[in-house]
Amino acid sequence: MRLTTTSGGDSPRMVALKPDFYILGEIWHTSQAWLNGDEFSGVMNYSYTTAILHHFINHELSSNQMIEQLSTQLMKYRDQTNQMMFNVLDSHDTARIMTLAHNNVDLVQQTFAFTFLQPGVPSIYYGTEYGMTGENDPDCRKPMNWHPDGKAKQIFAFFQQLNELRRQNWQLLSEGELSLQVLKNGLIEVRRQFNGRELVGLFNTSNQTVTIDGNGQEVLSQNYEGRQLTQDGFLIYRK
Repeated sequence: MRLTTTSGGDSPRMVALKPDFYILGEIWHTSQAWLNGDEFSGVMNYSYTTAILHHFINHELSSNQMIEQLSTQLMKYRDQTNQMMFNVLDSHDTARIMTLAHNNVDLVQQTFAFTFLQPGVPSIYYGTEYGMTGENDPDCRKPMNWHPDGKAKQIFAFFQQLNELRRQNWQLLSEGELSLQVLKNGLIEVRRQFNGRELVGLFNTSNQTVTIDGNGQEVLSQNYEGRQLTQDGFLIYRK
């Protein structure tokens, strides 16, 4: 269950009612003071996800700059806190990610696949799972698309696959060690390791095709065939 508050003062009483309450705070800046275990469970992780958006969607950060910013944010909090942070890519206060990506479905899906491998709780704003568009408030608050067409249903099927990825690898993605690095030709590698298990994600954020060297059991991919990963493509595999 999730409870959203603007003050952490009631948190002890909420936890007393139900020990596994997830208490979410909306704070736009560094939030260490609210994340010591006696107020919020996590906050909307804007600094973390903004770095992802600025690289994948807006192309304002290089891959190395993005990883540097992500690493900086992770170092500000305890590992247990990072596991509980709320990773939101679009919301009622922002333009929808599909609009920011100029309706590039592959790019949106690549960005979410990367986010789903990160520490924290991935957030899907209502309708994003169907590819809804919308500029800034109030356009981002349009009514839900209750009659999705074929394209929207395909996007929904992709999000179901992402959710299944999290479900099947919940402990590895919740508690596993994280490694981020840039490989050849703008290829970003994400590694999650836990108790001898390893999940690897490769993301091509360049405009060139790259050859993949990794070996393992493919879990989920996009724009990948014959070891060739094209633009907006990704490959997630187990080792």
